[in-house]
Amino acid sequence: MASVPVQYQGLLTQDLEFGSDGMPLSPVTPELFRDALSRVSLSPSAVIARDEARHVEVTVEEAVFVALGAGCVPAAAPVVIGAVRAWFVDADRRLTAGPGLAGTSQVVVVNGPVRNELDVNSGLGVFGPGWRGNATIGRALRLILTSKYSVDPSAFGDPGQYSFCFAEDEDTLGWTPLAQQRGIPAGNSAVTVYSVTKYGKSLDRSSTTVADHLDVLATFLRGDAGGAHWYSEPVSLLVVVNFEWRRVLVEHGVTKQAYEAQLLERLIGDALPGSAVAIAPGGVSAVAAGGAVETSVWCFVCYGTAPSTVDIMNLA
Repeated sequence: MASVPVQYQGLLTQDLEFGSDGMPLSPVTPELFRDALSRVSLSPSAVIARDEARHVEVTVEEAVFVALGAGCVPAAAPVVIGAVRAWFVDADRRLTAGPGLAGTSQVVVVNGPVRNELDVNSGLGVFGPGWRGNATIGRALRLILTSKYSVDPSAFGDPGQYSFCFAEDEDTLGWTPLAQQRGIPAGNSAVTVYSVTKYGKSLDRSSTTVADHLDVLATFLRGDAGGAHWYSEPVSLLVVVNFEWRRVLVEHGVTKQAYEAQLLERLIGDALPGSAVAIAPGGVSAVAAGGAVETSVWCFVCYGTAPSTVDIMNLA
């Protein structure tokens, strides 16, 4: 421990059980800690996020320490810092977005070269186990938040509260990456955070046209399965489109932006057969991910919050 600067020694020796999610935490060695800090251009003591109303702040060294404890490799440090910054953009609303049955899960979407460098899955089994980047980056964000806030438990909780992180498939079919849509320069790595209150799968094996597919998806979102019609204010929607439907859409010349616009029209327009009342989305984001199997689309509902994106190549 003598080779570690004194200001870090307290972090390296503290009990890692703070705000634990119940799963084992990885030991943080001085070597790993120094390695992770070296991946970030900011000073270790720099404050990367602040909630002034609740007197909460997160420093680089705190975020790095928790990320390593969550099992992240040192190279993931900038992604975790970016995710923390993105969450705190709308901290006040995120903390109140998920009362009731399940609470709120933080969904982290990774774009750019870093998704390949860290092997963050965007394809087959994208929401499942098997990839360290997916499992640990999302977990790190959750542990940082639970170490800073006392969050009231919900009736059931949500599996996504352990970890929810995936990459966007930028290598097939040519859809514009989410980060570029949200103003990040092409080629830069970025992270986007959604505070999700409900999610589900729209399984569509019957549609033969793009219009039919959009009708099925809109009916799902406006009905009980989507649940978005419960809310009295606009919601943000994250729609994850798998390879098979993206292939059909691209064959018909439908860009990602056109897909989002056409879905939005159906969500705020007159009622479709079998659908509930229209909802008022705060925005629709389509993301490319998932394997080349089945014809399903996953839908994530974000009540009262909007997504936030941070360019992790320009952390300052």
